[in-house]
Amino acid sequence: MTWVLGWPFYDDDAIKIAKKLNLVKDPNAEEVKYIDAARSWIIEQANILQGFSCWVGTMPELVISAYVEFGDKPTPPTDAELDRDYLMSKKKYRRLKSLMPLRDFAWYQHVDPSCTYYKTTEWVYDDDEEEGEEVDEGNDDSKCEGGTETEEEVIDDDGASDWQDEDDEDSDAETVRAGARKRSSS
Repeated sequence: MTWVLGWPFYDDDAIKIAKKLNLVKDPNAEEVKYIDAARSWIIEQANILQGFSCWVGTMPELVISAYVEFGDKPTPPTDAELDRDYLMSKKKYRRLKSLMPLRDFAWYQHVDPSCTYYKTTEWVYDDDEEEGEEVDEGNDDSKCEGGTETEEEVIDDDGASDWQDEDDEDSDAETVRAGARKRSSS
């Protein structure tokens, strides 16, 4: 299963953006026109190259990706396994944040009929508050089963802490870290 680290672009948010910016000129347009107009506008304005249809709960949604892990793994990669060269740049993150609400930053399964769909992913962690390792209770065969029950790890923040600049604010060189683990909400 291809895993996508990013933010879902919910239809309600797209409609609000399209109406606020008057992206659809027809006052009697259906919601789908507002959604398409807002998605196109965000992708163009933020220069987003990767948006994927992913399972968010039981529904497929467009997920704007900060990182994509291709392959057929039952769990998303850990922080140590992320290839930082393919992570969204801090500049693109800031631009995207200025254009749309960023919420529910998490790992999502790409809607891909050629891969195994893991119906249930049990998230278990390895520090004091979050103990253990990630475990999957999914399908063992290599065909998609098309199940509808999923559990995603949804992180309460917008992912801003994952693009902390460790250098000076005015520096051209940026060091970026990506947190793929769940943050405690205390």
